[in-house]
Amino acid sequence: MILVDRNTGGEADPVIVDRTTGRPLDVDDFVFAAGPAASEVMRKRYERIPTRPVPSQHRP
Repeated sequence: MILVDRNTGGEADPVIVDRTTGRPLDVDDFVFAAGPAASEVMRKRYERIPTRPVPSQHRP
């Protein structure tokens, strides 16, 4: 099964990007980290991953 454009029949080449920066999420700069609702177990598991808040920048 492949994903195609309904109108042209052309095969799609889907990517997932960061909405804020437009950068593809397949780069090594992105990792999972514990979120605000994470349990203590999850926080311990991910505590070595540095995170820092980034100001929201809405793209036009």
